Amino acid sequence: MTNAKVTTDKTTFGGFATVACACGFAGGGTAKCSITGWTELPKCTKSGAACPPGKFTKADKTCADCIAGKFQDRQGQNSSSSYAAGKTQTKASQKSCDACQAGQSSAAVGRTTACDACSAGKYQDAQGQSNSTTAP
Repeated sequence: MTNAKVTTDKTTFGGFATVACACGFAGGGTAKCSITGWTELPKCTKSGAACPPGKFTKADKTCADCIAGKFQDRQGQNSSSSYAAGKTQTKASQKSCDACQAGQSSAAVGRTTACDACSAGKYQDAQGQSNSTTAP
C-alpha cells in the first residue's frame, strides 16, 4: 500500500477499511481484507500537492506538524527549522515565529517557552534580541 494509509484498526477477514492517500497523493477509497492481506487497494497517484507551511514531508511521504520551537515557512519541504535566538514559538505547526519584545531576550535557539525578562540592572529596547544590555 505505497503512498496510502489504512485509517481504521477494526478490520477482520472479509471486512473493508477506509484508505487515505499520503500527503502529495490523490485517490484513496476502500480496501478489502482477505486471508492473504489487503486486496482491491485503491490507487494513490502523485497529485503535485505538497505539505503546506507549518508542516514537513516525512520519509513515508506523509505530512507531519513542525514541533514547537521549529517552523517551516515554505511548502513541500522535508524538514522543519529551529527559530533563531531572540525569537520563540510555543505552538506546533507554525510557519513563523514571534520576536522577543522590548524588555526581553532569548539566547536559546528553537525556544519553546516565553522570552526571558531582562534582569535587574539590564535592559533591551529592541525586539528580537538574544541578550539584554547592562544599564549605564
